[in-house]
Amino acid sequence: MNYSELCALTQLYIFENFSKGDKCFVSKENAQFFASSPQKKTVVPIVPVVQTPPPAPLPVPEPKKEKEIGLTKYEKTESPPNSDLLDILKEVAPNLSFLPPPTHEAFPQIAILHLGETPIEARFLHHIATAINICFKVSCKVVEAHHTLLNSSTTRLLLAAECRLTDMIKESKIPLLPLPDLSLQMQNPTLKKSLWSTICQHIARHAH
Repeated sequence: MNYSELCALTQLYIFENFSKGDKCFVSKENAQFFASSPQKKTVVPIVPVVQTPPPAPLPVPEPKKEKEIGLTKYEKTESPPNSDLLDILKEVAPNLSFLPPPTHEAFPQIAILHLGETPIEARFLHHIATAINICFKVSCKVVEAHHTLLNSSTTRLLLAAECRLTDMIKESKIPLLPLPDLSLQMQNPTLKKSLWSTICQHIARHAH
């Protein structure tokens, strides 16, 4: 019998033979034994609680002052030359790149004018320009209409939607081929074929 079983049997014997509050008499020898045995008291050391001070607040960095951009004041003149204006722009905005004004050599031999067509119509014009470049080996681009282009000696033929022609385009000395309604041309393959035949005839006559 081990110690735990002995304790259990002893506890069971006490519960069966004694009630709560009954006195249990022991012999003088047992009484002297328990009286002479010092009971060890477990002393739990008390650890003082040291209150640590709260951490100091972090320093708030001062906001950086933005570098002021010094702009040079220029007195208003009546009409400064383009070269002076370009110098001013380069000084105020040195990081910008400025393209030179277009020259006559930059214009294509055949110009298809973009006059506010819808994105689908503009894509159709670009397809025509690509076909002209491949078939005739001449430079053809879709460009915006402006005075310098319409007076260019390099451009030999203009193509533009007939319904969008302006007086400036009509007065140009460059041969003009008015294009019929582009929305109808895109929907009808027969009209596309007829349009391409007309374009080829004008290129052979004026730009080839």
